[in-house]
Amino acid sequence: MAMVMFIFFTILCLLPLPPTSSEPNSETVLGVTDDDVKSEKDLLALYWKWLSIHRPHDYSFRNNNLDLQHETMLMKRYDIFKNNVQSIHESNKRSCMTTLGLNKFADLSNEEFRATYTGLPNKVLGKNRGKEKQNFMYKNVSEPLPSSVDWRKKGDVTGVKDQGPCDVIANNDDALMKAVANQPVSVAIEAGGHDFRFYSKGVFSGTCGTYLDHGVAIVGYGETSEGIKYWIVKNSWGSDWG
Repeated sequence: MAMVMFIFFTILCLLPLPPTSSEPNSETVLGVTDDDVKSEKDLLALYWKWLSIHRPHDYSFRNNNLDLQHETMLMKRYDIFKNNVQSIHESNKRSCMTTLGLNKFADLSNEEFRATYTGLPNKVLGKNRGKEKQNFMYKNVSEPLPSSVDWRKKGDVTGVKDQGPCDVIANNDDALMKAVANQPVSVAIEAGGHDFRFYSKGVFSGTCGTYLDHGVAIVGYGETSEGIKYWIVKNSWGSDWG
């Protein structure tokens, strides 16, 4: 173990420093190329670059004397990072609609991510179950719905906290479209999946589970030129996600 740790930090110390700038780093989500996964050195270089953006304290370890516990933790984080890189690379090769990227969650295991960034209480999910049909305010809307809606362009997204009494009927796309055509709508989704965590751009085509653990706002819908229908979702993980 000591020899592995020595080699790990030796390689990191020999890697060139990523370019620095006085301007804020706008590249907070890194892509994964074929070259990034060719060798252990390439993976370490990618990790080094990612550390400089998301974990600057760890990135500056060259100038600090790390204790054994911190060194061990950094190696553990690298192993998790490496597994996530491989998964993202494989997923991007499979899908032509969705692009995944290395965001601020890249050194967290799926279990750690779920525990920290998801976990909508069951009492919140269940308090209105059984009342949706009675309370759904748009159930009598009969006029044709617009083909696309984007509440971001209308300036009605920032600051949305309480949508009012608009319970949307569960698992009913038509009811959800009626509601979103009239206002942004808060919904519960499963957000703990690997691909969703690293979503960067495109129409998400990964697995959509049924373990509802996270709240988001649907702020629009539309259809691509290829005929793929999509929802526009506002998340709460910061501007560097998606």
